[in-house]
Amino acid sequence: MKLNNLAIFTLANSIASFAGGLFGPFYVVYIQQIGGSIENLGVAFGLLLIAQSIMSYFCGKYSDKLGRKLFLIGSGYITSAIVLAYSLVHTILELYVLQVIFGMMNAIDHTISTAFLGDVTQKKRRETQIGKYNAIIGIFLHLQ
Repeated sequence: MKLNNLAIFTLANSIASFAGGLFGPFYVVYIQQIGGSIENLGVAFGLLLIAQSIMSYFCGKYSDKLGRKLFLIGSGYITSAIVLAYSLVHTILELYVLQVIFGMMNAIDHTISTAFLGDVTQKKRRETQIGKYNAIIGIFLHLQ
């Protein structure tokens, strides 16, 4: 049962990594189209990382109490909505707000994914299984 959860989790994150890799190179062009500059790109990424860093603590704390799957599924849906919401952004301020929310969802995903991997891997083979997971995700991220 746990191995099936690991396979499903790996597949889902591989698809998400591949999609994220496709959008990445066009992000600078996107920012320019809404009137931004390279400085705005830096601020946008900075806001994402700050929000992600602050939110990571709370994600770990509350996922231990409320369960990991709820957070992972919820953040997946919200992240999907954020990706769609980029098409509605017309100003840099709106982009910044979206980046903060995206950073919060990244915190949920990254923090809780690590804990979830511990839950669904076999104790005697945990390092090997997590290594395979990271290798697969890395391949899909860089396939473009």
